[in-house]
Amino acid sequence: MSDWSSNEGKAFYAVQHAGALTARRLDELCGLRPNWSRLLTMGWLKQVKTVYGPVVTWGDRAHDLIGAHAAARLSAPSSLADRAYMMDALRTLEFEGYTVVDTQFKSAPQLGKQGAHIVRARVRVSEVEMQALQASRQNSSGGDPAKREQLGQPWVYARISGGGINRAMASKLYHGHAGDINLWRSPLILVVPSTETFRGLLRAQEAERARNQRPQTAAGQIHSALRLITQPRPNLIQRPSNAP
Repeated sequence: MSDWSSNEGKAFYAVQHAGALTARRLDELCGLRPNWSRLLTMGWLKQVKTVYGPVVTWGDRAHDLIGAHAAARLSAPSSLADRAYMMDALRTLEFEGYTVVDTQFKSAPQLGKQGAHIVRARVRVSEVEMQALQASRQNSSGGDPAKREQLGQPWVYARISGGGINRAMASKLYHGHAGDINLWRSPLILVVPSTETFRGLLRAQEAERARNQRPQTAAGQIHSALRLITQPRPNLIQRPSNAP
């Protein structure tokens, strides 16, 4: 490690922190592949082909040296794709001003420790939006401390394996969090490869929520219930044509 370049160190610790990142993301962080590819050759990192494109994770050498003190290991291509997909989703939200509050992992009782699969992540809205929500909550509920704790802190779900979150999954997540959304006063966030099949669901849910508001407080309570972020698979990304 002592002979690593600054870009190699940046690449390794970025992957260590995230668990898995796309090769595209590492190119953005550390420059083009030659700046960090030596770590692949040396076994510190490895690249795996996934439905989300090439994903980079720790190699055997890193796991042999450090892995005994780390969380459960990601190895299946689908798991690596989902982790890299979630990391890209959280980066998008951070660019918008959100901050990551917590991540919830699937338990691994057979290992006696936390699993490696991120089920969901909790984010906090930007400070400007939080101030507006706090003012609105103070006016409508008297600033109930139990409700204030969840204000502006929605869950984020993101996956790409198995085709990603489909309409049935989205509907189940929405109904499972219907009460939470009222406390968050911010939409549940789902990150999906395409939103084509969700348009009817979004219209129906917004209409349902509007109908369920109490008339005397509707103006202060209606807010978006579900937000979909499109994060396509690499083969669905539209790039500009080079044609004149």
